Amino acid sequence: MRHYEFDLKGKGVSYSVGDCLGVFPTNNPEEVNQWLDRMKWDTNEHLGIEVTDKSILTLPANASRGQLFTEVLDVFGKPGRRFYEFLSLATTSDEERLKLKYLMSKDGADEFKNLGKKD
Repeated sequence: MRHYEFDLKGKGVSYSVGDCLGVFPTNNPEEVNQWLDRMKWDTNEHLGIEVTDKSILTLPANASRGQLFTEVLDVFGKPGRRFYEFLSLATTSDEERLKLKYLMSKDGADEFKNLGKKD
């Protein structure tokens, strides 16, 4: 169990019992910029993102690469389910898409859990 407290005094924010607080983690912008440089991608280039299945993934319709990799995608941790869902939308290979959808299914759950593990 975890217990967190936030001091909102003087922040211009009011709070009532039952209100919720959203926490949106981000990647370190300096690390993201270094990574984008290594990938030879322009941090400031804006991307038009079209998501055809909005039930799977929520992405901004228009964001810079820097924003996308700092605020939306986790590029430094172990890829989670969302990453593979995104790949299934982005791939142009039917074989890859089927494999990714299998990994996201009940039948592929054990294989998904073991991704990246060494024998």
